[in-house]
Amino acid sequence: MEKIINFQGNCLYKTNINYSLSKEEKSYINNLVYKSTDKIHFISKNARILDNFLFNNLSKIFDQYAIYYTKNILEIDHKLKRLNSWITINKKNSFHPPHRHPNVFLSICFYPQIKNGKIIFQTYLDPLQKNTNLQFNILNKNLFNSNAYYFDISLNDLVIFPGWLNHFGNPNSSNIDRIMIGANYYISGNIGSDKLVNKLQLL
Repeated sequence: MEKIINFQGNCLYKTNINYSLSKEEKSYINNLVYKSTDKIHFISKNARILDNFLFNNLSKIFDQYAIYYTKNILEIDHKLKRLNSWITINKKNSFHPPHRHPNVFLSICFYPQIKNGKIIFQTYLDPLQKNTNLQFNILNKNLFNSNAYYFDISLNDLVIFPGWLNHFGNPNSSNIDRIMIGANYYISGNIGSDKLVNKLQLL
């Protein structure tokens, strides 16, 4: 079941794609070279995972959902270009730290191996503070008064969100490694027009 959330004007999207990694894809992931600062959170040194022919089917799914998100949910008519794609592995007690994706329009995260987890989105201020500069006494957290929102993540969930939005993962409480395949996209082609004197050409 797909879920669409308007989080402070940012479109968050989640669905389940029922895609299982092949033996060849799993072997490739296991044999990749990873970098780590703590020996429990790893990210692939290869930053173009989906360009490998082994991931042809998955890369097509990523591209299809990126187009769907742009044209059917945001309802804007622009081409997209896939940029980097990578893999992260969170072993027990490790997590994906808070970060943004500069130079990115939208990001996709897919979880082909996970026992449990959350992806959390966060802004500096909640909507009420941002618009009033007042700190209210909150009765119950909701989308109107909170600076954070999260999706519970299950096996084969796929999440799409704006690259400029701060996000992170909670600690992996399971003995099963949490594997995430990610990709970034940017607008391609022309934006604006000569008539409005704001035409921008993007490769």
